[in-house]
Amino acid sequence: MKFQVIKEDCFVKETKRQLKKNEVYYILSDDIKDNNFYYVMKTLFPLYIDALDKHCKHIYVIVNGGIGDVLMQSSIPEHFKDVNVTFIVTKSKMEAMKWFKNKVNIIDISGPLLTDFNIHNRLTKYKNHRMIASVPAFLHNNEADWYEIMYRQCGFKNINPDVLRPFLSTKRISKAKSNIKDKNALLIINRASSMLRSMPFLDVYNSLSDEIKDKYTIYAYKGNLTDDELKMPFKDVCLIEAKNTSQFLLDLYDAKEVITVDTSATHFREGIQKHAVCLFNSFPKEIRTKHYKYVDCFNIKSNCNLQFCTIHETTNYTICPKVKEWQHTAPCFQSNTNKTLIKQLKTIFNNYL
Repeated sequence: MKFQVIKEDCFVKETKRQLKKNEVYYILSDDIKDNNFYYVMKTLFPLYIDALDKHCKHIYVIVNGGIGDVLMQSSIPEHFKDVNVTFIVTKSKMEAMKWFKNKVNIIDISGPLLTDFNIHNRLTKYKNHRMIASVPAFLHNNEADWYEIMYRQCGFKNINPDVLRPFLSTKRISKAKSNIKDKNALLIINRASSMLRSMPFLDVYNSLSDEIKDKYTIYAYKGNLTDDELKMPFKDVCLIEAKNTSQFLLDLYDAKEVITVDTSATHFREGIQKHAVCLFNSFPKEIRTKHYKYVDCFNIKSNCNLQFCTIHETTNYTICPKVKEWQHTAPCFQSNTNKTLIKQLKTIFNNYL
């Protein structure tokens, strides 16, 4: 995490962008160095690491992850209700933040983050501003609950467990239509952002009893099915497409029930206080959902000696170490290689749907 502070007004030819003195930009590159027009800072403000810090007036949170990471961090403004909270995110994440229960300030991560970061203001205006290092708290954490790690890093030892979960609006925030047309809709989300946490749609569908299929109208995203699955005659499945994040979240809100391997759906349903059946394989449910109240989460077992591998997608098409090339799903999450998968899913679905 580094920041670029502009020394003098300048024009960047590569990006065709006019930069002004005392503006601050967030940068990802570790190779960037000071030059005539800017200097580099590792942090703008002190990290919030003291639960007894009574001087803190404003907290900044930088979110580099996906939608799920943004939704999880709705816990921060719930806990720090007496402090101004600013989230620094990409434009694609801003739609998700509209669901936050508590209002926060939002800054586009492409910047500028600040426009008046001169020496005088650092010593006065920004003196009691802090940052929460949320990403390092969980990126390499394979054992403890993400929320516990983050708040422990801030100096809180006995935080109320009720805060250790997402806090979103329980009311529908938009009049826009979703893809869900039936009151008893069961939305299946069998794909995550990585093959490591994705499951064949057919395995989920084949694990649903006839009673469940009669009880619900089944919905699934067309893009989550393989070409072979799309050729199958699923007469009782409504295939839909989410045009954007906003529609995806409305689909999640309007569904009566949800089965998901995608943690963004898990966090969203928990935040809006609606039930979902959430399936985990590459990392255990306990490090993400230990204190959740409204969703039911399950660790899918396999005979893989690497489970839980807790591998995060650091690059596109990060693959499971048990396969030689990218494929749609990991071996532990498909019935062809995990022979107990269907039995596990049937037991879960029959008891929780």
